[in-house]
Amino acid sequence: MRLMVDSGFWYGLSDVSDAYNDVAAEIFNRLNRRGLSFVDNIIRVMIMDNALKIDGLITFNTKDFADVCRNKIIIYDQYNLP
Repeated sequence: MRLMVDSGFWYGLSDVSDAYNDVAAEIFNRLNRRGLSFVDNIIRVMIMDNALKIDGLITFNTKDFADVCRNKIIIYDQYNLP
C-alpha cells in the first residue's frame, strides 16, 4: 500500500504534546507492519521517491532497507564502506 501523508500527520506523530499525537501513533502502529522506526519509514519513502537523487545510504540496519535499495542505491554499512 502506498500512502501520501500530509505534514500534519508527521507533526502529530513526532510531537507528544500535539493534540493528534495519540491518533497519529495509533495509525502509524497499525500501518507499520514491519516494525520499523519513524525515521526508518521516512528514509524508505525518500529512497522510493524517484525525484530524489540518492546514490547511497549509510546504515547499520541493512535488512531494513535492502528491498527498497535493490538495484537503485548502494547500501554502505560497517562491512562495506565507500
